[in-house]
Amino acid sequence: MVDFSNLAGPCACGHDHDVVTVHIDTAKGASERMPQKLREQGYTKVWMVCDSNTYAAAGEMVEKLLADDGILAGKTILTHDHVMADEYSVEFTDQSLKDYDVLLAVGSGTVHDITRYVAFQHKMPFVSFPTAASVDGFVSSVAAMEFGGLKVTLPARAPVMLFSEPEILKDAPAELTCAGVGDLLGKYTSLADWRMSHLITGEHFCQRISDLVFEATEIVRSSISGLSAGDVSAFRSLLDGLIISGIAMQMLGHSRPASSGEHHISHFWEMGMVDTVDPNALHGEKVGMNEIRLLDLYKNTNLDELLALPIKIRDIEPDIRFAYKNVADEVIKANTPDCALNIDPELVKKNLDEVKALYAALPDSNELKELMAGIGCTVSPETLGCDEATMQYSIDYACYVRNKLTLLRLIRTVER
Repeated sequence: MVDFSNLAGPCACGHDHDVVTVHIDTAKGASERMPQKLREQGYTKVWMVCDSNTYAAAGEMVEKLLADDGILAGKTILTHDHVMADEYSVEFTDQSLKDYDVLLAVGSGTVHDITRYVAFQHKMPFVSFPTAASVDGFVSSVAAMEFGGLKVTLPARAPVMLFSEPEILKDAPAELTCAGVGDLLGKYTSLADWRMSHLITGEHFCQRISDLVFEATEIVRSSISGLSAGDVSAFRSLLDGLIISGIAMQMLGHSRPASSGEHHISHFWEMGMVDTVDPNALHGEKVGMNEIRLLDLYKNTNLDELLALPIKIRDIEPDIRFAYKNVADEVIKANTPDCALNIDPELVKKNLDEVKALYAALPDSNELKELMAGIGCTVSPETLGCDEATMQYSIDYACYVRNKLTLLRLIRTVER
């Protein structure tokens, strides 16, 4: 596990990084050590948030440990069908809270997003207890929410502490583990796009953070064979990789190093912009599947032609009105001014070779596809009800989900 003690403070990138999470315990017996650590931080009234599945997987055990120590204030169990990080779940959680001094999320990504957002609204700390190695958002300082039909990333609370039991991770549904693998393997294109934007627009870039996220992707690649064999240590390694990625987002204050075109396509589907993709498919499995597709697209893009000067950016409003329909006004607002207008011709001339080398160095899509398929991950869009026409439509229009410069966006918006 990476040493987090030296990550906060001034950095060579010119920014001061903030790390809120002060304690991480992912070793066997973490749950038994948790009550004492909570007390050491001054938390004596803990309110637990979980859903029906995660209560059965770990919440009931955690509830007993906290109650036996006299620090359980109460619990919220999200019992409605298809729990989502949306207005209803936030209101349900918010209205259930009573006298407490810290929130404890026991669950996977959705439970954590709900809890961290409520904690942010109440200006209260929260503690993380992942029940599956399924997402990299456990320790991030943003929440992926669905408000008003839009998939939005909102400021939220990063946890002050995280505890997890490797055996619980191993026993989680296999599709959740696959989602964690897919989420992390998607970082290759995320990092390339971030660096590319830095090179041709001057967007802030931190090599230290980029290296952390790359380390996280390498951790998951090396642990995949162990996941297949049911090796408990591999599940802990996968969670550690997800935590590293989340800490990187925490340091930067947003998701730029960990989310790009591969995530934007997934968000596009989750916003309901296409009606054929399985709505119950997990975010991470879609990200991993999209990564395979984008690796091919990115490595085969003629960057000399795409970035030939002068660069003219098309008017993106007609695209957005066509694809986003009833939420088009909100998406247009979020994309104003268009990030692509920040492209600096002098930087393009200076750094084009480095940009080309960046994308040429991306992993081979077949290698990642084989690794993912080997543990049962979704690798074919058709499996989720996404035919080739739908996939191409998504590639064309998902680039407006976030106002971030990605190669996916350049391919769509540069006019030739």
